[in-house]
Amino acid sequence: MKIQGGIRQDNETMIAEITKVTPGSIADNCGQLQIGDQVLEWNEEKLTNLNAHDVYRIISETSLQSPDIHMIVKRSIRYCFVLVFT
Repeated sequence: MKIQGGIRQDNETMIAEITKVTPGSIADNCGQLQIGDQVLEWNEEKLTNLNAHDVYRIISETSLQSPDIHMIVKRSIRYCFVLVFT
């Protein structure tokens, strides 16, 4: 799995986002994570409004401390409307 930090939103906040889910990985096999999901927290460390370097540092440091990962993830819901006229 690859997470990119420091992605600037329209409202000028910065987010960390999943940009890749490696086929066959734990993230892929659990089926819960998708490309485009925002990672709000990684092992109780907030990832919002951080640049890419700080997000990488947090993920690297906390991953070395424990093999367990606790993430809080946000997914945008996209609506699809179908209009039928008769």
